[in-house]
Amino acid sequence: MSENIISTVAKNSLVIVVGNRPQFIKLAPVVEELNKRELSYTVVHTGQHYDHQMSGVFFKELGIRKPDIQIQLNSRLHGAMTAEILEKLESIFLEITPKGILLFGDTNSTLAAGLAAVKMKIPIAHVEAGPRLGSFDTPEESNRLIVDHLSVLRFCCDLYSIENLKREGITSGVVNSGDVMYDAFLKYSVQSRVTKNGNRKSIYLTLHRPQNVDSLEAHLEILDFIRQCGCDVFFPLHARTKAKIEELDLMDKYKSIESLTLSEPLGYVESIGQINAADVVMTDSGGVQKEAYFAGKLAILMLPEGPWPDLISSGWLLLGGWVSQQQMLATFKRISGSALPDLRPDFFGVGRAAEIIVDELVKKRLL
Repeated sequence: MSENIISTVAKNSLVIVVGNRPQFIKLAPVVEELNKRELSYTVVHTGQHYDHQMSGVFFKELGIRKPDIQIQLNSRLHGAMTAEILEKLESIFLEITPKGILLFGDTNSTLAAGLAAVKMKIPIAHVEAGPRLGSFDTPEESNRLIVDHLSVLRFCCDLYSIENLKREGITSGVVNSGDVMYDAFLKYSVQSRVTKNGNRKSIYLTLHRPQNVDSLEAHLEILDFIRQCGCDVFFPLHARTKAKIEELDLMDKYKSIESLTLSEPLGYVESIGQINAADVVMTDSGGVQKEAYFAGKLAILMLPEGPWPDLISSGWLLLGGWVSQQQMLATFKRISGSALPDLRPDFFGVGRAAEIIVDELVKKRLL
């Protein structure tokens, strides 16, 4: 449905704004719980992830109804995209007068929806509140910080996030809900079926951040690592990563490596299957590093800092920094020679996050 066709959308109810793959995954357990209780809500898709692989396939695979309102975006640069989403959401909110807004994570869509809502005095509930990197090297850090301070309900995945908010003076409306991604993982991992080929070690690799994929130098480092690691590597290409590889005329170099399998973006169930089949996960994704932990896999985060300190201190996650062949090989050798940690605590709850979130939304009368 276009943003111009909203006459049939429920008014004076909860509006849920999503725009990218991790948000679709987080949405699934929440709408399942809302449907179970026969509660009214409206889903707005901002169009931030606009191709079928990164968007439509997830709604179908996760059993979520199509978005009630689909925004069509013309801009792709951060500032212009955020401004366009804000402007269009403001018009939508004026027409359907939400009781509350539910937001996920730290995307441009989340920031734009938060700014639109707070200016219209619509209460905001923020899922995955509180994680901090401690630097603004990635745009997500500023997005999540701003939205946390605008919200009336802040659903935290872990205890570190609660402590981060407390250090910023935020103690009211803070809920230790656990992680809705763990809810989703528990439900959909039983459907994933990927068989490992042979006895060679395997790596599941995902990269999409500008520092890791935007330059020729970064890609040459990645190519050198894949050639030298001695493993089978499965590398699903995020839309912007694929575009950069093609822009830099490097696709043939990637395809020439016999141990490397490239693929289009995966659906959620298949991506979990690939994580379960891998020996090691290497990623710059906030979500994939947690999915590796849920699956009991060692992971390397290709960022200088990580938002989930428990994963690092428990030994399940190593920091690899921005991509460099030398650092990637050194970190991979460290982790591939390590035994699995003895413990895998419930840092992110026990799979009841959606239930807790809906309980609090009802209490706050945001539905």
